[in-house]
Amino acid sequence: MYDFKANTHKQITTFNGEDRNPVYNTDESAFFYLSEESGSFNVHKMNVVGGKSEKLTSFKKHPVRFLSGSNDGVLCFSYDGDLYTMRGGSAAQKVNISILADARNNKEQVYRITSGSGMSIASNGKEIAFVYRGEVFVTSVEGGVTKRITNTPEAETGVNFAPDGKKYFVLQ
Repeated sequence: MYDFKANTHKQITTFNGEDRNPVYNTDESAFFYLSEESGSFNVHKMNVVGGKSEKLTSFKKHPVRFLSGSNDGVLCFSYDGDLYTMRGGSAAQKVNISILADARNNKEQVYRITSGSGMSIASNGKEIAFVYRGEVFVTSVEGGVTKRITNTPEAETGVNFAPDGKKYFVLQ
């Protein structure tokens, strides 16, 4: 802790390992922080004058990351790709998050393709290239994603894979 008046530093935690991300409680009499003291990073609490730390979370498989706090005493952190909040001595609560896409900005288009021309199968038998609406597409035989390969002003009329199956030739 840094004392501005005395221009001095004071070490508060004494664990011979990593402690990080200190966040004061609302009255600044204590602070929360992440410590490896229990083997993996978990949230701990300690009085600002030092002393024994109080372990507030008991996660084991992955470390707790990115501890932050609000002005009204709510702590927030990440664990195993999820966000959690907790207040004071209460248990951590996982935050349910739903991400909604704005379809107006999504440039991906899905087409149901029932016909095409100029089809070619790669020598490994795992990919198919074909012409649809004058453009070349490549798709996996096992399903999955189909990618548009060309975007030209003139219509493509055919496509062939090279013998090694790694390249293709477009016929115009």
